[in-house]
Amino acid sequence: MQDDTSFQRLEKKVGEAISMIQILRTERDELAVRRQELADQMRALEDNNQKLEQELERVRTDSVPREDLEQRKAEIQRRVAALLDRFDELNEPGQ
Repeated sequence: MQDDTSFQRLEKKVGEAISMIQILRTERDELAVRRQELADQMRALEDNNQKLEQELERVRTDSVPREDLEQRKAEIQRRVAALLDRFDELNEPGQ
């Protein structure tokens, strides 16, 4: 009788272990799929990040500093004012 009880307990424990192994295998497989999904997403994000960094670098190299723009604006305003002065001279009486 002692042997029967021991065998029953052993069978129960083996059954529980088998169930746990099946659960863990299922979880492992699900995690492997999720890991692959995340790896794919990470690769896509890294590619996008690289493209954005290249675009940013292109914009930085192509853009003109604000100070240069201000200087150009001032030069244009000066030239327009000079041209307007010349037109005003043409419109002055007696000339």
